[in-house]
Amino acid sequence: MKFEFNENNISQIELSVLAQSNHEPSEHFPKSNESRRNQGIIKLGFLGKDSCWEYETHPSKSQIRTLEFIESNQLEILKSLFEYTKEILYPEHIGYIGFDETSFPLLNEISNLRKALGVNFITLYIEEKPNSNYFALTCDFSGDFEHGANIIMNGTKILGWEENLGKDFIISDLNEK
Repeated sequence: MKFEFNENNISQIELSVLAQSNHEPSEHFPKSNESRRNQGIIKLGFLGKDSCWEYETHPSKSQIRTLEFIESNQLEILKSLFEYTKEILYPEHIGYIGFDETSFPLLNEISNLRKALGVNFITLYIEEKPNSNYFALTCDFSGDFEHGANIIMNGTKILGWEENLGKDFIISDLNEK
């Protein structure tokens, strides 16, 4: 894989299924994010071993394998996001702000997800388990227009969500027997 990086060491990748480019966009999300998703484009950053929270231009072999996994399993990841949004994100955020149709559009089928959750950015962590890396999906989220949601994953398994990108879920998962 070949990447072009900007001055912040951020690249982008075409993942039209995960970007939900063929589904109706949300009128409430930033136009620039929706425009990029319409093209199937998602931003991408590789966290390095020594740089802590800065993106690097030299991904590890395991980060490349993880990106290949994401590319090959977009629909399965999207299905996980759909179920997680219905079962976890919606109920928790409805508890914070109460229900309204703008913040919580109906999710009857996976094609409705883009109105509630739109993937903007993939962060690939350096931490790994045998044959798998961790990654985060930074998303516009209708239940929190201001902050969105960061969904922390390993494979198609969602470890949790957080407002600010961190490693707590990863450390917990790594310590799990």
